[in-house]
Amino acid sequence: MFDMTKVAANIAKLRKEKGLTQMALADRLGISFQAVSNWERGLSMPDISKLGELSELFEVSIDEILWNKRGTEITEKVINSEPICDISIKEIEEVAPILYAEQVEELMEGIAEPEITAEDMASVAPFVSQNFIDSFARKQVKKHGTVEAIEPILMDLSDSCIDEIAMTLYEKGGIESIEDIAELLSDETIGEIAMKSYETHGIESIEDIAELLSDETIGEIAMKSYETHSIESIEDIAELLSDETIGEIAMKSYETHGIESIEDIAELLSDEALGRIATDALKKHGLKGIAPLLEYIDEDVIESYLHSRGL
Repeated sequence: MFDMTKVAANIAKLRKEKGLTQMALADRLGISFQAVSNWERGLSMPDISKLGELSELFEVSIDEILWNKRGTEITEKVINSEPICDISIKEIEEVAPILYAEQVEELMEGIAEPEITAEDMASVAPFVSQNFIDSFARKQVKKHGTVEAIEPILMDLSDSCIDEIAMTLYEKGGIESIEDIAELLSDETIGEIAMKSYETHGIESIEDIAELLSDETIGEIAMKSYETHSIESIEDIAELLSDETIGEIAMKSYETHGIESIEDIAELLSDEALGRIATDALKKHGLKGIAPLLEYIDEDVIESYLHSRGL
């Protein structure tokens, strides 16, 4: 709507006609010299309050500053708090840089809501408040029930809003509905969702987001799954577990089901965990007791056993 090159040249011309330097104009307006310089280089536009001051100082209309009839009409109506009929998203987008956030929001609210899309909101996102964007996103998700409905503004949302939306989506559509935004969630929220999904649908339901979970959360889920089912139930996420957790599960399985039960996860165990299990198995069963894990066990453990036996 506004040709910033023309506006820049016009401000510079009007300033010079008044015999003002950029510094003098800045002092009169109570702003920095850099702000005036940016206006005259076409890098930014005066905000709405400064347009009124420039109009008075240069003794010209705002229209003469902006060189745009429709833009001037909208700007003057906003200044005078007058209603604006039939304004379009494109027009709002173009005047937004010179308005305050609450003024842009008021213009947006004047448009029939069905006409406003996430793409529209993305175009004015830098010029409205965080609460305004978050509120719009919540309404869109409530109405459409999908991440796609807010995809253009995902990166503009607050962390707390994304967490809230994810929980809403999960409750309605399950864990699949939040997979596209899982990376944006806080550890607490994705952990809560993962735990709910595990308790309702089993460990298989969290496999696609497992790598995003904290060590504490995935460890708790793995331990519950092992205790409820078996060590086989945690094999697909075993490599994501901390040494402490997988070592604890391995020891429990060994003590209950024997050394053969941990063969499939042996390569993931730390030397310390394997050493504890191997030492116990050697004491109870001798060399045959560690046969299934022989390739993974540190030679020092075996040599120590042999030495204790005088071999």
